[in-house]
Amino acid sequence: MPTFDEMMEDDSPQPPSPEHLEALQEIRDRCHKVGIKTEDEIFFDGVTPELNLLFPAGKQIVTISVNSLEEAKALLNIQFEDFQLAGDYRAIINQKLGYIEAAFGGLFGQPQVILIRNLFGKQVKQSGSEESVKLQTENIIHLKDASTQTPIEIILSDASPYYLGFAPSAGWGEKYTLQIINCEFESNEQAIKLLEKIAHSLFFQIDLNLALPLTLIKKTRTRSSRRKQFIQSGKQLIFPTTHIDVKAMSLYWYARSARAMPLLQFIGFYQVVEFFFPSFSAQDTIRKLRNFIKDPRFDIQNDLSMAKLLVLVKPARRGFGSEFEQLLNTLRACIVPNELREFLNEEEDRKAFFETHYKSVSKKQLPLRDANSDLITETAHRVYDIRCRIIHTKEETSEAEIEPLLPFSKEAESLTSDIELIDFLAVKVLIASSAKLNL
Repeated sequence: MPTFDEMMEDDSPQPPSPEHLEALQEIRDRCHKVGIKTEDEIFFDGVTPELNLLFPAGKQIVTISVNSLEEAKALLNIQFEDFQLAGDYRAIINQKLGYIEAAFGGLFGQPQVILIRNLFGKQVKQSGSEESVKLQTENIIHLKDASTQTPIEIILSDASPYYLGFAPSAGWGEKYTLQIINCEFESNEQAIKLLEKIAHSLFFQIDLNLALPLTLIKKTRTRSSRRKQFIQSGKQLIFPTTHIDVKAMSLYWYARSARAMPLLQFIGFYQVVEFFFPSFSAQDTIRKLRNFIKDPRFDIQNDLSMAKLLVLVKPARRGFGSEFEQLLNTLRACIVPNELREFLNEEEDRKAFFETHYKSVSKKQLPLRDANSDLITETAHRVYDIRCRIIHTKEETSEAEIEPLLPFSKEAESLTSDIELIDFLAVKVLIASSAKLNL
């Protein structure tokens, strides 16, 4: 029987087999024939070769990494050169074949067994593995458009060999896909629009009939460490000395849980800040009242003076002043400008977004380079503008003047840095609003 040390030695990385190297070379050759660029690297184990394919996805280029022999064989088993990846979706398209295939799943992350039973009508034993279930012909959903000479076909089933060829190297793990066959499109963009049009219509029908909300699955986006500024190596937990309002924390946890829904997550963090509007807007109103009354020109016997006083104390729906004024007052009371500027410049991706790509979400720019600027005010303007685009309301303008920010749009997908920003602001407001913990 081998010793523990010998067993550990057996687990050490092994050099690639000749078959593995030959498979990678075949992929490399096939790529070069059609102009797909490749890059050679070594996997993190220091031994395994990694072949990166700079694969076309419309106007974008997506990196597909092939590490194992199994991944290489999966690609070689299909004519991968004829495919493109489809935008932000976990999907493939083939213009020659008139073919689109995209992964789908439950909108709220329902277990696979729900899809197997409710959608495909296949019974699964509780003790059985959901992942090992193979759909039979009678379980597959197959629809045809009978109104055309060459009918477009829609299939909901297990992922096809085409999809499975890309799945391992692209990091896709979904089991079920929507396949569109015999369709015509001239570009990647047209294919995506067709995919969305058919998927939304079909999924809406399924939801109405089966109460099963489905969605196309998008590629996972990598995000910078949103909590890097708080992480300290070896930091020890201490007994809590402060507490935060329970209702405010429920809003915060709700926002933290909405990771897959950017619009909802942004509004969730905004509501955390909004929760404290009344207290901070009241402080600002008290200051204004005090200054107004101290003015030698104020005359308690003068109706005009009293009318101006009433305007100052007139409360809004919650708190005092317009919603933007309350937002600004809250941020001014809780945020240190230098800390905010440091946060915005902390990550290169975040800094680049707010300097260069910020217009994809809002035209309100943050003056990162101008150390003398009023960063708090400009941040309030940007946050409030995004809030209005999501909710489609604004106090000083009509709704018709607001361009809505819609779910599942490219703009919504670009909210990552702004979500990190509103999360940062919400945390700071929570900290500033905490009180001494008395047990």
